[in-house]
Amino acid sequence: MTKIGRSTKVKIGLLIIAALLLVPQMASAASFTPPKTAAPTSGIYPSAVFPGYKYLKSSSIYVYDKKNQYVEVTVSAETKAIVDRIGISVQLEKWTGSTWVNFDSNSTQNTLNTSAASILVTKSVQSGYYFRVKATYSVKKGTETEQAIEYGDSFVAE
Repeated sequence: MTKIGRSTKVKIGLLIIAALLLVPQMASAASFTPPKTAAPTSGIYPSAVFPGYKYLKSSSIYVYDKKNQYVEVTVSAETKAIVDRIGISVQLEKWTGSTWVNFDSNSTQNTLNTSAASILVTKSVQSGYYFRVKATYSVKKGTETEQAIEYGDSFVAE
């Protein structure tokens, strides 16, 4: 019987550890869902600044794909001063291969007497399709109302 040296045992142990560390990454890569349509054109950014508005200052859209046909969407808005109401409405749009269509119903939140607001919603998606977030902002101060629409960048749901 051949005796295995200590350095060989250490090398084998390191190889086993490396293999165990790579297995979850390889399984994750194997579960990637390829897109079912051609990609939409990009150029939309998930945050905005509103220099032409009296009250609305900035906004942001963040999407976390939970990889179980659900995504978590966080949309935030900030105003230049305290306002009576900030309303944020969130809707997913699905890419058909040639156009964006409404995919689900709006989720809306109104925050009163503030200069910042956010909404966190969980939305269902279909694996392999491109989606984007449509956020509608409504700011009210006294009798004045400002509105803006922002689109998040597209993503492929897994």
